[in-house]
Formats: sequence, C-alpha cells, structure tokens
Amino acid sequence: MHALNAEFDAVIMVAARTLLDEDVEYAQSIDTSDTVISKKAYNRIRHKIKRFDRASLWGMLPLNCRRIVAAVLCICTIAFCVCMSITPVRAEFAKIWMQIYEKFASVFYVSEKMPPEFIEKYKEPALQLAGTERYVEAQNPVCYSILYMAGDTIEVAYDQTVITEDAHDHDSERCSISDTNVAGCDAKLFTYEDGRIHLTWHDNEYVYTISSYSQNIDSELIFKMAESVK
Repeated sequence: MHALNAEFDAVIMVAARTLLDEDVEYAQSIDTSDTVISKKAYNRIRHKIKRFDRASLWGMLPLNCRRIVAAVLCICTIAFCVCMSITPVRAEFAKIWMQIYEKFASVFYVSEKMPPEFIEKYKEPALQLAGTERYVEAQNPVCYSILYMAGDTIEVAYDQTVITEDAHDHDSERCSISDTNVAGCDAKLFTYEDGRIHLTWHDNEYVYTISSYSQNIDSELIFKMAESVK
C-alpha cells in the first residue's frame, strides 16, 4: 500500500511541478516595466498574500471548483488503483520517476515498503579507488557523504540518503540519461559530454549516488563501486 501511495504521490508531484513551471514561465514573460502600482493597491495585494498564506488553497476555491477537483481526483485515484492492481501493469511502473526540464532533471524515488526515516546502517563502497584518499564529508541521520580525493581534486563523490517524497534535482545539460540497474535495483545513469558520470539508485531503504568528476574514472569503475556498496 505504501508503494502504491508513493507512486501516486510521485505522479501528482511531477504534474504539479510541470504546471507550476509553466505558470512561472508565463509570469516572467509579462512586461511590467510600464506598470505603476499605487500604495493602496500594493497594500491590498500584500494583505491578500497574507490571507492566502493563512488559508488553504482548497478552502479558497469556489464550491463548484472544489466539486470538480474532488471528482477528478476520485476518478484518477480509482483508475490508478485499478491499473496498479494488475501485476503486468504494476511491473511496468519504475521505482524511479524522472521529469526532465531545460537545465535539470527531477528524480523521484518510490519504495515498495515504508523506508526508514533515518539512516540505521551507514553503507559505502567496499572498493577503494587507487591513488585517492577517502574523506567523510557528512555523516548525520539522513545523509552519509564520502569524497575520494587525489590531492585537492575530487575524483569521486558518494552519497547515501534517506528516501523522501521530495525530488532530487540533477544537472541534465549536455548529457545523456539512460535506465540501468545496480544489484537488481532500478537506476539512472547520467553521462556528460565533459566526461563526468552520475549514477543514482535505491534499494527500497536508501538512495545512493556515485558521481565521478575525472575523465580517468569510467562508467565500468563507477558500476563496480556501486555493486560493492554494503
């Protein structure tokens, strides 16, 4: 049931972010250079914004709009649940959702079970990169980060984080993105034109990310590091 809810939440989140981006783009395209707002109008706008902050969007919608929104959500929920009850259809749902924008990609991770809220076991690659020193950059209840340094240069970065409903944004400029897997888990591989590689996946408990910043580190080595995480 948690996986079903998480997958539906991911669908809604992607749709909401897309609509929001379209609204922001439209607002930014409007020429307001010749617009003059009186102090009275400015104060009224500020007052309405404060009211909006205190009130829920749902409560501010007209009754007819609320009925329409409720009906649409009910239909979508029923249709989604019916589809997800069919095993072949459910198998086609990826555990990683991605929405690609102009300059970045938002990645959503969907767990088949209730993931831990905090890291209960810190994991890292057993494979040590030759010619590098290992530095723990962060170790807290929700994030574990390791840098593999060659002198003052970051060769590889590794992260372990908890799974949340929030998206993880990744640079998507001048790169190719492909579906792959790590130890049987769904994964996304970002391959950049400048030689950088970015691999991200999850095992229903945590999200893992390995990024190379050197042209000397190829994808084969990145996958070996990923497979050695324990």
